[in-house]
Amino acid sequence: MKDADVTAEIAARLAVEVPPRSRVVLFGSLSRDEAVDGSDVDLLVIEPEVADAAKESVRLRRVLRGLGVPIDVVVVDEATARRRRVVRGTVVERALREGRVLVDS
Repeated sequence: MKDADVTAEIAARLAVEVPPRSRVVLFGSLSRDEAVDGSDVDLLVIEPEVADAAKESVRLRRVLRGLGVPIDVVVVDEATARRRRVVRGTVVERALREGRVLVDS
């Protein structure tokens, strides 16, 4: 599957799975067009509220099974994203600086 196809499929699947008012941001090598064979897909999911980020990450990774690429899903709530977006070097800051939004519900 080509990178564009994988990205489109990820966006389609997560658009129906994330809560309303959530964002999914593709970041890392794929968003910078630097991916090579074996590169993983890095996703930041920002939800209005998250009771358990680890469980939500696992749930969303299950939704993305079968795409044939390794996928990392980082989940944070909106309040955490607001705080971390200005802290240089955090995953949130990097994802929001270099990434591209796949889902904005």
